[in-house]
Amino acid sequence: MLEESDFPSDGRLDRGDRMNQNERRWAALQADRELFQRAAGWLRSDAIRSGYAGMSHQHVTFAFALLLDELGRHLPDLDEAVRWQAVQACRQLLGEQLESPAKRRTRRQ
Repeated sequence: MLEESDFPSDGRLDRGDRMNQNERRWAALQADRELFQRAAGWLRSDAIRSGYAGMSHQHVTFAFALLLDELGRHLPDLDEAVRWQAVQACRQLLGEQLESPAKRRTRRQ
């Protein structure tokens, strides 16, 4: 006797797959948001340290931190390429491992 799994999928996701997909997207957004918060915090700390060292123009560093805060608030609305590039910039700022651009292109195909 044939089972339902013997037939090819018509490409639609069942409810469980949609839930898993949404959960994965939510987890990825949360991880990126936390990365943006860490990067913004690092920038603020660096600006304060620079101020104590007598360096000027800390306002530029604070402005970048504010931009990261704002991007982090609107991650679901960002274009995927913009989001990817911002995440990579935060990783580089924090000295974390960058994702390979080839890997990103493969994922998007």
